[in-house]
Amino acid sequence: MKSKFAKYIFVIFLLISFKYDLHSIESEYTLAVTKNKCTFVTIADNGELALIEFAKNTQVLINNTENYHGYYSVTDIETGAVGVLPISSVKVYLKNKVKSSKSSPIQQTGTINRVEALVKLINDSEQQINLKIRGIEYKLKPNSSQEVYLQSGRGSYYASATGVESIFGTQEFNSGGAYTWKFWIRTTSTKVKRR
Repeated sequence: MKSKFAKYIFVIFLLISFKYDLHSIESEYTLAVTKNKCTFVTIADNGELALIEFAKNTQVLINNTENYHGYYSVTDIETGAVGVLPISSVKVYLKNKVKSSKSSPIQQTGTINRVEALVKLINDSEQQINLKIRGIEYKLKPNSSQEVYLQSGRGSYYASATGVESIFGTQEFNSGGAYTWKFWIRTTSTKVKRR
């Protein structure tokens, strides 16, 4: 009993450390899946410790591949929650070098009279969009918009939603730049051939 309690105290310490580190560290993102059923430990919105059972093959994003006493700091791709998983439960399947593509989803639309950059996030879908820009998490509710100010310079980002392929990349945010990032989810149907 004491060792289990001590382990959870240690994990809480790791979570608090990760939460602050993620806002200051610019890192490459690494996609991974869980190798088996395991417990994801995170801090809920109300500040309490939350233990969530992950099934085998749950997709996660490793925020930093450093080994923190046998744990990785990870983000649950489906919910956007940041927490920890034991390294032994995680299998890396794609290291994303976070190279900027020529067709960035974030478009500069003008300028503002500030040192920071302004990004207008627009969710035109019926699902919550989970974002991380430069290590800071945002949750965009369905059919909503939000404006955020970011420090100028190059920053990495990712966006995810339930059942949708995540997008990753980097973006240069100019000082005084105004940007728009619009999300929508397109569904397609497959025609079935009749015999």
